[in-house]
Amino acid sequence: MMTESDQTYYYASPDGQAAGPVSKRELRRLLEQGAIRESTSVLRKGENQWRRLSDFLPPRKDPATPATPDGASRADQAASIYYYASPNGQATGPVSERELRRLLEQDVIHQSTNVFRKGDTQWRRLGDILPIQALSDSSASPERNKKIHTLAKGEMRRQCLSILIDTYVICLKNFLSVFLAVILWILTIWIPYIHIGTTIAICNLPVDLAKGKLISPTCIFARRYRQFFGEFFILNYLIVFGITFGLFLFIFPGIVLTYSWLLAPILLLDKGVNPMEALTLSNKYMYGNKFFYFLTSIVLLASFGALCGLLHLITGLGAIVLLLAPVIGISFLAATYKKLVLSQDGNA
Repeated sequence: MMTESDQTYYYASPDGQAAGPVSKRELRRLLEQGAIRESTSVLRKGENQWRRLSDFLPPRKDPATPATPDGASRADQAASIYYYASPNGQATGPVSERELRRLLEQDVIHQSTNVFRKGDTQWRRLGDILPIQALSDSSASPERNKKIHTLAKGEMRRQCLSILIDTYVICLKNFLSVFLAVILWILTIWIPYIHIGTTIAICNLPVDLAKGKLISPTCIFARRYRQFFGEFFILNYLIVFGITFGLFLFIFPGIVLTYSWLLAPILLLDKGVNPMEALTLSNKYMYGNKFFYFLTSIVLLASFGALCGLLHLITGLGAIVLLLAPVIGISFLAATYKKLVLSQDGNA
């Protein structure tokens, strides 16, 4: 009988190809090196379904990493890796101290949340690992407080032009690849099962564009996107139900919910959170910014319509330019995600 140590695995590489075979020990080494993540799709030999890596490698103490002593420097603490308990009791991570602090500021986690630091032997309260003084360091920085206050109050109207320019730049740089990806999605949407992964892949395009990645039209056929099937369609059911109900309440609540949850599908795919966490995170990022992005989308629509009209008058090809519409929409989501999420995470 094959033991656990004898089993072999395959994992989905960033380009969507199956890599392997590797042992469980090699999987853990790749995880520690950052080559793969806990959300990476993994297939165990002999099985027919891909699962998340965290299903095979739950967080555990790493004997090679000593526990951080109470007198350790802040630099050592900042370099530590953490896991936190999500509302459904699942271990989520790995994350850095900076990411923990950001999640705390967004009310995704709290000081009472259970946190596991790599190298420790047990879970502890977040407040015990990151003292209140450390969690309040942001108050010592007036500039950072001012930036957060500015974002929270929606004082980003002056950024409208930069968002529009970023949208058009992303669109022009990636037009052909994104346009072909959309065409392939339309041509294959009638194929059962295949259309599940391609639909999710289309929704993930803004993430890759926001991070400056090169897009291949065939990337929508990568099998790794099918792992999000359940969470993705639960999320979209909640969004459609909520917005539809809001539209019946004098329309305005539905528009508010549309922009509150604008980033939810992208956050679910990029952060690996569950549907409710994705809705909560999207609402946090869009808080104070919904009206600004509503106006920006109106200006974008007007400028795109003016461009189509101008080209139609000059060349008579205005109708052809309408083919840019899906790419413009995806590029706008990418510019929004880059501004509101990646810039705050320090990844942009």
